[in-house]
Amino acid sequence: MQEFQPIDVFKYYLNNLQTEVDAEVFDKFNEIVSKCREEQELGKNHS
Repeated sequence: MQEFQPIDVFKYYLNNLQTEVDAEVFDKFNEIVSKCREEQELGKNHS
């Protein structure tokens, strides 16, 4: 099974909503995903 990247899922749903979003929104979304991954890795390292 193919693993989807969060940004791909985000773009898919935006496309289905037929909503245009500027690049800043995508940048912020990618920042959030990066922070979540960092925190997830930190959690794994402290277990």
